[in-house]
Amino acid sequence: MRPRVALAFGLAFAACSTPDHEAPQDLAVSLDLAIGPRGPNDHPPEPLLVSHGGPVLKAMELWTVVWAGEEDLGAQLDQFHAWMFGSDAWKALAQYGVGPGKAMGVIDITDTPAPATVDDIAFQLYTNKLTAQPKYAANANTVFAFVLPVGTVLTVGGYPGSCTEFRGYHYETNAGLPYIALPQCQDNDGLSAFDILTTVATHEAGETATDPRPFVAPAWVNADYGSYGEVGDLCTALNVKLPAPGRAPDDAGVGGYFVQRLYSNEAARLGNVDPCVPAPAGVAYFGVAVDPFNIDVSTLGPHLAHLEPFAFGGAGALSWSLPDWTTPLHFDPSEGSAMPGETIPLTITVTAPLNSGSYVFPLRATNANGDQNLWFFSLDVR
Repeated sequence: MRPRVALAFGLAFAACSTPDHEAPQDLAVSLDLAIGPRGPNDHPPEPLLVSHGGPVLKAMELWTVVWAGEEDLGAQLDQFHAWMFGSDAWKALAQYGVGPGKAMGVIDITDTPAPATVDDIAFQLYTNKLTAQPKYAANANTVFAFVLPVGTVLTVGGYPGSCTEFRGYHYETNAGLPYIALPQCQDNDGLSAFDILTTVATHEAGETATDPRPFVAPAWVNADYGSYGEVGDLCTALNVKLPAPGRAPDDAGVGGYFVQRLYSNEAARLGNVDPCVPAPAGVAYFGVAVDPFNIDVSTLGPHLAHLEPFAFGGAGALSWSLPDWTTPLHFDPSEGSAMPGETIPLTITVTAPLNSGSYVFPLRATNANGDQNLWFFSLDVR
């Protein structure tokens, strides 16, 4: 996640407005749709990340930064980072020019107490102070991951949404040095606080490697997806546990780490395998697509699209849900269940004028076994 947006990393998502981005004229469509026959595998093309010419981190050197009293947690996360750089999740980033990274160790901030609230201005000061020390001098691959103590509120643009609207972000200093901000979130998803931390760390490290300077010199990103356009965002909260030698087994006898899956252009181009990798073993690729991706809702009244459940294997009935705003935007139906190959008309009603911009929404689909996948679509206001 890039800063200055509200993005929830749990099962509920916040809609993201990117008023500075306008979709191309040929992508925003208002439709009068006729429903035609389609097979259970049929779906629109998956999105692709596009290189915008910015740099990538070919060999990330990642420092884990904690405050006094959090040294043990820092050591655990640094050990995770070392494992992460050799994991299947990280190896998938080779297609974007990213190679193996290195966990550099733990930096313990002892000269200042943990702040009650922290923002990007504070991270500028922390990184400037660290890099002034010869042993932490930065190079083109240096990244600092700040792990905030429990109770410290992380803000984005002055908005205190950590652990409710978002669980972390990556950004850069005025000098162009990438950093990652990781609050400690204690909530839901059936994961421990440390498991949540490792999933978000994977998400943000993957995005930092493939898009380290997102506003100054963007690299691998799909601009049509606004705040959801990076390698981690397109797979938000799609987590998987990967085996790791030496990790204590859980109740199911599996020892490993939870990571968030990352987006693969190579898989997306195939169209019949899950583009969020590594995909869970034995789970057929499925989803509920919205067609078209861009829907022009510049005028009031109903606008039409289609929901298209699909699956490449025995996924069973697929349930899905959309945000159900009472005003000024309403989806009908906002939730439901259907078999792959069915087509469901979707009516989008705008009851009051919206600010111009592109509003990107995630549609979360669940198969009969409880596995989940995402499909994103955009409502454009001109």
